Amino acid sequence: MANIIFLDIDGPVIPYSACIAKNMARSAGAQFRGAAAQFLERYENAPQQANPLCVVFLGILATQTNSKFVISSTYRHGGFEKFSEHFAEWGFDADLLHDDWRTKSLQRAKGVNERSDEIREYISRHPEIEAFVTVDDEPLDFENHIQVCPQNGFSMDNYRQAFETLTGEQAKPTKNTYWESYPIYLGPPEIPANNSDVQGSIDRTTARLAKIQKRYEP
Repeated sequence: MANIIFLDIDGPVIPYSACIAKNMARSAGAQFRGAAAQFLERYENAPQQANPLCVVFLGILATQTNSKFVISSTYRHGGFEKFSEHFAEWGFDADLLHDDWRTKSLQRAKGVNERSDEIREYISRHPEIEAFVTVDDEPLDFENHIQVCPQNGFSMDNYRQAFETLTGEQAKPTKNTYWESYPIYLGPPEIPANNSDVQGSIDRTTARLAKIQKRYEP
């Protein structure tokens, strides 16, 4: 048995910010080099570019919560072979896709949230589901819905919310986080005598990291 992540694609996996940036750069006649130029060229040739960070956060979520993806997006209409190619190109592990990999299409009715009904229909056929979340940039009729910013895609905050919904536990920061590794950026442990600038910098950094750490403590 597994938990389920009902996944929309446009927005959560393919955020709109890249398309907006491409169009803005073209309109402005702005010139870029290096990684930025390569990104814009790649997006021009293949506009269905997933944000790798979104894929990473979603993959971590599915792995840590023993979840499988079920596709609620319109991308499911192209059939399994075509979608599985996209899924691999975006960087997902194929094993994270549920065997019954997509929701069914229901006839649209006026005033009805079609996607929510399609998800409910899927759940009715799978009583083995222990927990689920819906990930979409549109509002859905579920308390355990993770609404994603369509411009930025699935974020670390979305990951944290989904993790807590699926497991009932608070997501913990990983090892080697910023505040755990900060001493390597502060120089030698001994501060030169009467060097108030160094001491002030360390004090400010320590206070800032304490605030960050407090945010993630239960």
